[in-house]
Amino acid sequence: MPGLLLLLLAAGGAMAQVELLPLDHPATRTLVRLYEFGAIPQFPREHLPIARGLALRFLEEALSTPGIPGSLREQAEYYRVELMADGGAVPTAVIISTSDSSISIFDHPLEGLPLAIIEHRDTSLGAHIVFAPVLDGELRIDPAESQKALVAQGGAELRGTVLNHVGFAARITNGSIAGDSSIAARDPRIRRNGSFSVTAFGRDVGFGDGHLRVDYSGVAVEIGREKIQLGGGLDQSLLLGAPLPSNLDYLRLTANLGLFSFSHIHASLLSEPVLGVDPLHPNDQSGPFSTIPSKYIALHLLSVGPIAGVRLSLGESVIYHGRGFEIGYLNPFNFMKSQEQYLRDRDNGNMYLALSVAPVGRALLEGELMIDDYRFSKVGEGFIGNKIAWRLGARATAFPVEQVDLGISYTRLEPYIFTHFNTLNSYTQDRMSLAAGGLQPNSYLLEPRLALQLAPNLQLRLVAGFGEHGVNIVDSLGGMIRNVGGDINRPPDTTSSPGPVRFLDGEIETLTQLRLEAEYEPLRNIYLRVIATRNRTASAIATLTDTQVWFGLRIGAY
Repeated sequence: MPGLLLLLLAAGGAMAQVELLPLDHPATRTLVRLYEFGAIPQFPREHLPIARGLALRFLEEALSTPGIPGSLREQAEYYRVELMADGGAVPTAVIISTSDSSISIFDHPLEGLPLAIIEHRDTSLGAHIVFAPVLDGELRIDPAESQKALVAQGGAELRGTVLNHVGFAARITNGSIAGDSSIAARDPRIRRNGSFSVTAFGRDVGFGDGHLRVDYSGVAVEIGREKIQLGGGLDQSLLLGAPLPSNLDYLRLTANLGLFSFSHIHASLLSEPVLGVDPLHPNDQSGPFSTIPSKYIALHLLSVGPIAGVRLSLGESVIYHGRGFEIGYLNPFNFMKSQEQYLRDRDNGNMYLALSVAPVGRALLEGELMIDDYRFSKVGEGFIGNKIAWRLGARATAFPVEQVDLGISYTRLEPYIFTHFNTLNSYTQDRMSLAAGGLQPNSYLLEPRLALQLAPNLQLRLVAGFGEHGVNIVDSLGGMIRNVGGDINRPPDTTSSPGPVRFLDGEIETLTQLRLEAEYEPLRNIYLRVIATRNRTASAIATLTDTQVWFGLRIGAY
């Protein structure tokens, strides 16, 4: 790795900001919308996030495309202005001025300029560095239970590019929870946060992320702890992309070269604690006496196209645990399934295929297939070794009017998909699925979507989900009666997994999900948001409903 970094640094040529544009940034959502409309066909939607400089190039490409609707053009221009500040074409409003060229936020508070505490630029070193505030407050309410909690966080972000090719970012926030912390604990990012659950008795929260990368002519190497996605479908991807309790620590190699996009990721995962190792602390799941084995995932994905409107992606993944880095899995050009078999078939390997088609402008059709194990001779027999997942989706952008986007997706996970005979190799991070939006095996989910772009800085999004889940059958004490492949953290076994097991065997649980989001940016980098959710699971045994409304304010860019 160090030799490759030096080689990339030694190469000539200058480029724009190479630190990453976060997945949560509204500019990333804008780029996805432009891609789905058909304005930037070579945008690597399956390989996110991308560099800020590359994002700016795609926005400029979209703005040069004739025929894009006015709402899309205004949206692209709005975020192009923000990213242009990296190169100095647009000034940044700073709290502390360090040069005569700086613009004070106090002199121009309503100009709509990107916000920073300090900005530094040195063209002789190819450097642009920004130190910005990150302040976030959110009031969370459960109207049915009359519960309220205020989650307040404060921190800062340091990001930039030096020597034209080295990008970095570091973000840290710390905060506390006032009110009923149990409503905040329904959020896995808070419930599983170390500050909340281990050290501070359910009141404090803290998050930290960052990355360091070298990028030259579309090829980059990177080490980071960020939110990343790989594969079609964004957060619904069957490869990597589900919302997680914490971001991944990873190494990543990416290449975006015209019609070809490639990613190789090697990441560390948080596995389940092993109980009973220390006789004095047999049940510790955290802290100095807990035993948590190492766990890793390696993935790579090659995307080709679009050619005649068709884009194809082929990939693999493997999860292994209990040992250090496997050099064979670190090799970005090695076939992981062959390597997994060479290593004596101890690990959880998967094959991945995605296909997207843009039959006409404004429309995108896509499909994904994830195969763990599969025997064609056993099709239709309920064989527990046939573990696959598939998803079909369709999106219409700026249709039927230019402010409206429509989408629909159907995801089906067969029994036992993402599980493994060794539960430490399950397809999880901290017991939550890495893929399919967190959906459990032995389930299906139909998700219609509606998005309204009412202004460049005002978005509304509505997502509904309707599905069913075949739940494992347990007794009154939680003991397993029959394992039908409905729990990603419960592997098949010969005692409770007698074959055949068919799709939706077990206790049927109906799933109903609603999520409404509204975000408004009245001034640049100041965000107001409202999120309303209602999730309901119903079975013959019980019905559980969770209703929440969040009101949030954020100061500082994502």
